Amino acid sequence: MDFGLNHVIKHSTEQVPESAHMLISVPGKTDGPGGYIILCEGYLIHKNIKGEKRVPYPRRVGTPSDRKIMITSYVSHKLRGIFYLLQSELGDLFILRFNSTGKDVHNITMQYFDSIPLASSLCILRKGILFVPCEKGNHMVYKIKSDGSDEKHPILTDSNMPIDDTTIFVPRKLTNLDLMDEINNLSCITDMKVDDLTGEGNS
Repeated sequence: MDFGLNHVIKHSTEQVPESAHMLISVPGKTDGPGGYIILCEGYLIHKNIKGEKRVPYPRRVGTPSDRKIMITSYVSHKLRGIFYLLQSELGDLFILRFNSTGKDVHNITMQYFDSIPLASSLCILRKGILFVPCEKGNHMVYKIKSDGSDEKHPILTDSNMPIDDTTIFVPRKLTNLDLMDEINNLSCITDMKVDDLTGEGNS
């Protein structure tokens, strides 16, 4: 889309899979290959003017084979190149990296990072702090102590794999994150009771 002063010009139309549920922009020029990411059930698609690549999600052990996992939140961060943290609906975090030269994408990897409570959104601060406002329970503040690149046996998928290929992982204790603080979520509903407080007989 080309946003001018008072008009919009449509440059192209793209068809997306029926399970597509989120779009993520990818910066260009010196920060990345440009284009956008389409998040679908079980896999993601990166598209730019040079073409597209697809990456299947790693699967948590015990997940039924007919169940397709969805990504519910993400955050991007620039550190020696841009990377993304994606969280699945099960709370698992994955780090997404691009291996590219200019607009040419050679490979995209998606590595299991850690597992944390399900977040409504993710936010990375400048000093490597990850703030996680949770849907249920207290909000969490983590210190990112590693980007996962130094793991001896990383669990990952990449864009060179068949889209129906499966990589299984077992959730583990925090490895790349350290819990720094926990903020009480005062709006969390944990229980509800119904009673006839006015004595109207409608309890």
